[in-house]
Formats: sequence, C-alpha cells, structure tokens
Amino acid sequence: MLKDLNLAGIRFKDLNTTQSSLEDIFVDLVRQKMNLRAVRAIYKFEMARTRARWRRASCPGDLDLALFRGVRGRHGVAHH
Repeated sequence: MLKDLNLAGIRFKDLNTTQSSLEDIFVDLVRQKMNLRAVRAIYKFEMARTRARWRRASCPGDLDLALFRGVRGRHGVAHH
C-alpha cells in the first residue's frame, strides 16, 4: 500500500505503523459489541418510559405539552 501511495505521488515525512494482534482485534470487537448492547438497552428503556408517559397522558397533546415544559424547565426557561 505504501508503495502505491508513493507511486501516486503522495509523500510522507514521518509515518508510524502498527500491527494489531488477533487478541487486540478480538478485544476491540467485544468492546464494540458491549457498547452497542448498552446503547440498545438505553434506547429500549427510554422508549418504554416515553410509551408509559403517553399512556398516562389524557390526550396526546397533553404529553407533548408536558414534554415541552420538561425540556424548557431543564434549560432554565420560565414556565407560563
């Protein structure tokens, strides 16, 4: 690959390369999978919370207003 880059006219002043071991690659893949599982779990939790709020709201407009007020309240905007 470096030879091809050189033939293409791309020059490097300083270049460091590393070669990962199979163990490093495996550990990185496992970490990525664990991170993906955590993100999915958080997403499922938040969706369940939102659905529960939706069910408790007397009508969909009430939920929208409650969520909007919650966001406004967290950002220091006064409620009216």
